[in-house]
Amino acid sequence: MGHSLPLELPALSGTSDAVNGEATPPGLRVVRRSLLLVALPMVFVTFGLPLRAQDLGAGGFEIGVLFSLFTVALLILRPAVGWGVDRFGRRRFFLASLACYALTNALYALAEGLWPLYVARFVHGVALAGMLISTDTITADLTDPETRTAAMGSNMASQGRGGMIGAFFAFTLVGVIPLHAWQLSFATFALVAVVACGYAAVRLPETYLPKPDNDAVREFTMPSLLNRLTVVVVIAALGTSFVQPLYLVYLQSRFDLEMRVLAGAFLPLGLVYAILPGYLGRLAQRLGRARSMTLGWVGTGVLYFSIPHLPTLILIIALFTLSAIGSIIADVSRNALVGDTAGTEGTGRAFGRIEFASGLGAAIGPLAGGLVYDLLGKELVFMVTGGFVLCAAALVPLYLRLPRDDCKSMQ
Repeated sequence: MGHSLPLELPALSGTSDAVNGEATPPGLRVVRRSLLLVALPMVFVTFGLPLRAQDLGAGGFEIGVLFSLFTVALLILRPAVGWGVDRFGRRRFFLASLACYALTNALYALAEGLWPLYVARFVHGVALAGMLISTDTITADLTDPETRTAAMGSNMASQGRGGMIGAFFAFTLVGVIPLHAWQLSFATFALVAVVACGYAAVRLPETYLPKPDNDAVREFTMPSLLNRLTVVVVIAALGTSFVQPLYLVYLQSRFDLEMRVLAGAFLPLGLVYAILPGYLGRLAQRLGRARSMTLGWVGTGVLYFSIPHLPTLILIIALFTLSAIGSIIADVSRNALVGDTAGTEGTGRAFGRIEFASGLGAAIGPLAGGLVYDLLGKELVFMVTGGFVLCAAALVPLYLRLPRDDCKSMQ
């Protein structure tokens, strides 16, 4: 699966802007408010981009190119951004990402042909690559192992809330002025992203100032634990991305649903990402890194296995939504583990490596899932997804071999 402009934004971590009962660092509050603002188009673009491309004359191949450009940008830039935030600091990359989001939204609004839309989509991938790495490294800088997982969850909640707010705004415009809803929505999103960039430029401090002659920065070696985690992350990402692009296609073909009903099928998922990550992060913090990743992926895998056997649409939506809860628990624990393990001088490169692994799995999964869906059967896609995710869960205790007190002993 990323999105009201009151001066005093609501708390962004469950019911309070705190982590495990402790006051949130001011820098993290700035980051979360910025994330909420730039995530406004996150849900709408998922639905709207293929339809906008069709309006501009795109066929299936051209729509596939749009999504491939986004993935390519992420794959290329994640390791480079990871190196950059270690070498030059976090703040400038975070601000550059916000500026790229403003540019992305402006390009979407102005695109009147396929080639401008391709450019917008590529810039969108650039923006997300910088945002993911800089946000995770800033969070790792400003938290300790006892609060890191909850903080990662609160970051995710900020994006989920932004996506829901933006979707409500954009789909309202679709209902009122459908011919101009795309342009007006993204023009508004671009202005909001400019506000977010200006706000962060004024309020966000630098959280890490590398010294030019620091040998630790230049000679960072990836810890063996993170090399093993890379393998697990590729498998998990391959599994979860196997079915994600086909979920709505499956529902439409099985139940013959209209687009508005399909949009409603995503509403519970959006609410989970908007409300629960802060709470789930605190739950994962108490469970520990290894147990959270294992339980999260086991739950997700079992639920995917169950989906094809369910008789009603409501039950399928419920289980797909519950599977997202397991994924959130596993993902925030994974990110916290990276922050625990890398050390200050290598945090960016460690996150770059792990995000690259996640992106690699996410790039291969939809292609393989589409082949399985077309050639071997719709239901088998969910079975293969469940198998990959359960394999990742099994590798956590068998291959990662984390210490017993795994939220503290990685330092």
